[in-house]
Amino acid sequence: GENGAARNITRVQLEPRTGRGHQLRLHMASIGHPIVGDDMHGGRAGVPENGGRLCLHASKLSVDAWCKGMEGGSGDEHRICRVEVE
Repeated sequence: GENGAARNITRVQLEPRTGRGHQLRLHMASIGHPIVGDDMHGGRAGVPENGGRLCLHASKLSVDAWCKGMEGGSGDEHRICRVEVE
């Protein structure tokens, strides 16, 4: 198969602050670099020979969530804690 350079594809790392995947897609398309497989914003350039799958993947997820009964508390206290998965 062809390598990324021959097909004009570059792997980039994006760090969204809002967690909105659609915003990443729209921004990349607006600067002329649609995400591979993004047929909504990328036109034909966004649809490679990958079966039409969107090539937007997370290597790490982080969520702020309500936690109950945290260490050192009475068990009835709620607070926000960050949950991260890599």
